[in-house]
Amino acid sequence: MFCGGDVSLCLLQRDSIEANGNDEIAKYVEEALTLRHTSTRELLKLLEHTIYSHREKTESMVHTLDGKISSEDAIIQLPKIDDMMEREVKNLREAIDILHVKQKEYADVIRTYLSSQSTDQSEISRITGELDDSMTELEESRGKLVNLKMQKEVASGMHNLTSGAVNGTYHLKNQQKGQ
Repeated sequence: MFCGGDVSLCLLQRDSIEANGNDEIAKYVEEALTLRHTSTRELLKLLEHTIYSHREKTESMVHTLDGKISSEDAIIQLPKIDDMMEREVKNLREAIDILHVKQKEYADVIRTYLSSQSTDQSEISRITGELDDSMTELEESRGKLVNLKMQKEVASGMHNLTSGAVNGTYHLKNQQKGQ
């Protein structure tokens, strides 16, 4: 399932009831974590590239400063270096803050997913219990129905016997014919 690179979207789009078993759930979580790992790796590569380019600029300025520059040139270069370093620190802090926010979002989404899965499991167990109870009641009702039918047949047979007795010799004649 492709979710555009965002694990939280994957987890939100996934219906937790869809999972047929623990293996499928484990596989899905593993895929989500792999996707998360890949996106984090890409972000770290971008950060590494940014740090490397700023390091080159800083080294370039250091070489310039090592080259016996005048104090006036040094005074001009130092604020530039300070500004560049402040921007870099600010960028790194923003990147770290973004990573922290994303990590919290992912943790919340995973917790929600696991909680909903647990809730779904509880609901399935409850419904299964209700179904078992209904099946038991149905079997009991079937037993009662069979008993009632048997009682009806017995009563119907008794009714035939009593009606024959009322007619006099009807019952005896039927018995004699059968012999």
